Amino acid sequence: MSEAEAPPAATDPSPLAKSKCEQCNIHDAKYKCPGCLLQTCSLPCSKQHKISSGCSGERDKAKFVKRAEYDANTLMSDYGFLQDLARDCTNLSHDAEERGVKGRQPPGIVLNRAQKNIVARAKSERQVYIRYMSPGIQRHKVNKTLWASSRSRLVWTLEIVVPELGAGLNKWIETGFHDVCQVGDLWTRLLHSGRGPRRADADGFDEALPRKRARNDPVRIQLTSDDG
Repeated sequence: MSEAEAPPAATDPSPLAKSKCEQCNIHDAKYKCPGCLLQTCSLPCSKQHKISSGCSGERDKAKFVKRAEYDANTLMSDYGFLQDLARDCTNLSHDAEERGVKGRQPPGIVLNRAQKNIVARAKSERQVYIRYMSPGIQRHKVNKTLWASSRSRLVWTLEIVVPELGAGLNKWIETGFHDVCQVGDLWTRLLHSGRGPRRADADGFDEALPRKRARNDPVRIQLTSDDG
């Protein structure tokens, strides 16, 4: 018997014992089609069902499965699916190497002159590798990171998220934050500015940014250690 003519996966006979074959309506159902869950009694009925309905007889491996319905069979199917993907990727890589074909690279993001300058200076001056997101993404639009040539500094745009504040005001976009500043300076700005996010001036230097925190500054940052 060839693989294409293999009967559908057998299921627990107890739930199908009182059910008739949905194809011939004569014999008791013994199998359930993995593709559409139709109950059949034999290989001929299963084949006829596929011909008449166009069903492939295979489970949609990408279909969402509720947690309550996820069982060992689904787990093994997912495992086999991932194994098949890994095997296909390996075979494609080997084929490309044998033919001497370089894998096709995804299209890169086109940068303007200012962005190219930022990437080059950040790499050479700070050993920082900057990658821009696609222009259509919101984070690309709000990113005002720049290179301040007069001071040879990276001026970052930062997104600060504080989940502990709940669903309200728990996210800020701060621009004009120099790479020589400390995290405490950032929190001082957030807590004491009262003006929300601020933009840097044309040269990327925010004059309102505190250069040095006072000794009696109440800002303290505590980090939880890995040991708890």
